[in-house]
Amino acid sequence: MLSRLAFKHGLVAVRSGPKLEPFVVASFHTNTKDTAETQKLIDNWTRCKEKYYGPQRDLVNFPHPKIQDTHEAVRLGFIPKSWFDAFYPKTGVSGPYFALGGLTTYVMSKEIWVMTESFVEMAMFWVAIAFITKKWGPNISAALATRAQKLEEKNFHAPLEESRSAFAEAVGKIDSQIQQEARHKYMFDAQRENVDLQLEARYRERMAEVHSAVKRRLDYQVELVNTQKRFEQDHMVNWIVDNVVKGITPKQEKDAITSCIANLKSLAKSNPAL
Repeated sequence: MLSRLAFKHGLVAVRSGPKLEPFVVASFHTNTKDTAETQKLIDNWTRCKEKYYGPQRDLVNFPHPKIQDTHEAVRLGFIPKSWFDAFYPKTGVSGPYFALGGLTTYVMSKEIWVMTESFVEMAMFWVAIAFITKKWGPNISAALATRAQKLEEKNFHAPLEESRSAFAEAVGKIDSQIQQEARHKYMFDAQRENVDLQLEARYRERMAEVHSAVKRRLDYQVELVNTQKRFEQDHMVNWIVDNVVKGITPKQEKDAITSCIANLKSLAKSNPAL
């Protein structure tokens, strides 16, 4: 029941070889995006593992069954050696052979095994089988073992190694993705700092624009006031000059020119060197 459940969910495989022991193969359900379903499968396997492979399992008295690569040892070509071993403590080494001979004599004497003309054919058949087994048995066994090994390698070990390689590659890719995701933190910090620098640059640019606009307006007001004062000053000077010029009569102008000429002459006499 456990094996059917485990194989149904693709979580358990059996390793073949001299010592066959179960091992766990991780199953990645890449065809589903339902995380809850995947977690449910993991929980089911955890419960099965705790029940059948947990600390309460008595592996000493009840070990896990192991599949043998070959059959157990036999005697006389077809009788299991364990049957002979069961006789040894009671009858010794010759006990199994006497028991086999006595059983054969019993079935023949009671005509349970009736001797007919086909007995010779049966005897010759088994003699032929024994001869073939003795002469070509090792070669046939080696050929079949080689073929079985190739089939096992092709149908079990090779797909298993491919699965392991695929899982190892997937784990490597996941690890690299995890490392790449870890580097995203620094990338986000750099992008955040870049955005902060852009905001700071834009802020300073706008501050410079505001400063330039305010300075232009203040310069305009200063130039306006200076222009107004200059205009008023020029207008006042022109008004005063015009009024003064208008207030001078021709007689006063003639007297002023005469007085200037007299002053120049007096200055020329007082300073002959000039």
